[in-house]
Amino acid sequence: MAEEHDHCADAALAAAAQAGDDAAFLHLVALLQPPVIRFLASQLTDPHELDLDDLTQQTFDAAYDGLARLRNPALVWPWLRTIAFRCLLDEIARQRPLVPLDTLAVPPAAPSTEDETTMPLGEDISALGDALAPLVRLAAAGYTTREIAARLGRTHPSVKRGLSRARHVLRVLYRND
Repeated sequence: MAEEHDHCADAALAAAAQAGDDAAFLHLVALLQPPVIRFLASQLTDPHELDLDDLTQQTFDAAYDGLARLRNPALVWPWLRTIAFRCLLDEIARQRPLVPLDTLAVPPAAPSTEDETTMPLGEDISALGDALAPLVRLAAAGYTTREIAARLGRTHPSVKRGLSRARHVLRVLYRND
């Protein structure tokens, strides 16, 4: 049967480490290193695909640097698991193969004869009203939701909601045709 872990000791060591006791942090590392490795291994299909010891070291490096942000020393284990998971995600992202942009086949942009205020949807866009029509026109012109928000002086969430409403209205219009 697995040995019961003393989370109170973890909290006391975390509080001491926050107060500047490096020996307490080293003791915390010694206690929590095996659970961190087990946690990281449990998140992978093949635990041998990444260097778990290296990820564990990155986890404790980040934890040491972020000790001041640990609000409740009693929650050191969930906090440490979150750090470990983020380190794991960062490592997976680093290992994704990068494709050089110059090797991608990108078709040349077709010259546009329409400005951003005219679209094939024509009257359907104007049916959206003054609040939604500009959002759809800019989105159709290729602007991102963040760019639309900046351009129109609106918040990003309000642009996303507006585009969602506009899509719904256009779906209803096209279904009734």
